[in-house]
Amino acid sequence: MSYSGAQVDMTVAANLELDAPLRKDSLLVFYRTISALLTAGYPSAEAFRLAGEYSPDPNMKNAALGVYDELARRGKSLPQAIMKFPNMFSDLNKGLIATGDQTGALDRIFAKIADTEEALDITRGRIKIALMYPSMILIAILVILTIAPRFFVQPIRSFVADMGITMPPFSQAVFALSDLVVSPWLWVVFVLLGVYLRTRWELLFRSDRIKARFFKFCYRVPAISTVIRALTQAHWARIVSLQLEAGTKATDALTNIKQSLKDPIFKQTCQSIIDSVEKDGVSLSEAMERTQYFDPVVVGVMAVGEETGKIPDLLDFIAKTYEQEFEMRLDLFEQMISPSLLIVSGAIVGVWTIAVLLPLGKLISTLG
Repeated sequence: MSYSGAQVDMTVAANLELDAPLRKDSLLVFYRTISALLTAGYPSAEAFRLAGEYSPDPNMKNAALGVYDELARRGKSLPQAIMKFPNMFSDLNKGLIATGDQTGALDRIFAKIADTEEALDITRGRIKIALMYPSMILIAILVILTIAPRFFVQPIRSFVADMGITMPPFSQAVFALSDLVVSPWLWVVFVLLGVYLRTRWELLFRSDRIKARFFKFCYRVPAISTVIRALTQAHWARIVSLQLEAGTKATDALTNIKQSLKDPIFKQTCQSIIDSVEKDGVSLSEAMERTQYFDPVVVGVMAVGEETGKIPDLLDFIAKTYEQEFEMRLDLFEQMISPSLLIVSGAIVGVWTIAVLLPLGKLISTLG
C-alpha cells in the first residue's frame, strides 16, 4: 500500500533513537489520537504524522514521524513500519495491529489498546499509591532507629556505669541491637546488596527456575495468591477480549498472551487450555474448568459467551469485575495498614522505653 502526504524532515528521521524511552502518558494519548484520526477517515501514514506533530513528547514525536517515514517514503506496511520502534508497541500489540491492518479494524484496535493500557496503568498506579504510605512510615522508623541510639544509648550507658549499676539483660540486648543498627558496616552491606539486586534483578528473573520458585511461594500464601489470581484473570480476560475482537483465533490469542506472561504457573495454565482445545476438541470454557485455576464465575461467564457469541463483551465484563475487586482489596489494605503501622511503631517505642527505664529504675532503687 502506498501513501502520500507531507514529507518527514529526514534530519529527524535519520537520527532517531529507535529505543528512546516513551512516557506512558504520551503513549496513551498517542493511541487515542491515532484511533480518533483513523475513525475520521485518515490513512495510517497521515494519522501517525499528525499524532506525532502534535505530541508534546519529543521522543514520541520522533518515533511517530519515523513510522510515517517508513510508510510514506519507504512504502512499508504498518506492521513492518512499527517493528522498527520497539518502545512504541509491545509484541502483543504489534500482533494486534497486524491483525487489525488485515481486517480493516485499526481504529477499534487502537482504541482497545488504549483502554487496556490505561486500565493496566491505573492498576499499577493504585498499587504504588497503596505502598507509598507504609513505605514512608517504615523509612521514618528506620531513620529513628538509626539516629536515636546516638543520642540516648551512650549517655545512659555512661551514666549507669559511672554509678556502678549493672545493666539489666533486657536493656543490654536492646542497646546491643541499637549498636548493630548504627554500625556503618551493616549499612555498607545493605547498600552493596541493594546495588547487586538492582543490577542483577532482571538477570535473576530471567532464570525460569528462580521465577518458578518465586511464583510458587506467592501462590502458597493465601492473601498474596488471591490478589495474584484476581489480577491475572483480569489481565487475561482483557487481553483475550482484545484479540478476539481483532479477529484473532482463540488458540492463537492464548498463545500470544502466554508468550507475554511472566508468571510461569499461569503460562502452564494457558498451555493446558490450548492443548485441551486443540487436541481434545473441548470448548474454551470446559478447557478453563479443567485447569482449576479460574474461578467458577469466570468459567460460567465464558460458557454464556460461547452460547451467545459475545465472548469479547463478557470478557471485558470479567476484567472490570476483577479490577473493581482488586481496588476494593486495596482500599481494605489501606484502611488496615495505618493501625498496623501504629501498632508496630508503638511496640518499638515501648521496647525502647522499657530498655531505658529499667536501668534508671534500678538506679533509683539503689539510691533509695
